[in-house]
Amino acid sequence: MKKIMFIVCMVLWLNSGNIKAEIYKYATTEDILFDIISPEIGVFVDKYYGEDVSWSMIKILEIERNMERFEKGYRPLYRIVLQIKAERGRREPLGLDTLTLHIDPKKIVPYEDPEVRKYIKGPGIELLKYDHKDLSISN
Repeated sequence: MKKIMFIVCMVLWLNSGNIKAEIYKYATTEDILFDIISPEIGVFVDKYYGEDVSWSMIKILEIERNMERFEKGYRPLYRIVLQIKAERGRREPLGLDTLTLHIDPKKIVPYEDPEVRKYIKGPGIELLKYDHKDLSISN
């Protein structure tokens, strides 16, 4: 029995070098943006549909950058319009939804300077508008 356990351990140990994480050497700015905002999109989708809804990004329709002035200078603010597809269960389509978001990157990764932070209040990602186009199959 000890020999069998030893052989199993050796096989696992020798094959452990063959198990590698999937590494992508290329990412677009859209990929990075999506990774940053996707947790909040999930919250907005759950609030609209309720729990147990999956969604996938279709595309970013528009990105608008504005500069806001405050005592210490300027900071960028973004308005992003994106489209998602929401589904329930076994790929039951629910909607093709368009979300308009207001993003303040300095609130997502806030300044450490307390003089600057006192001007930064509220959430980093806000839902401005949620437009729903029904895709559900009627019986």
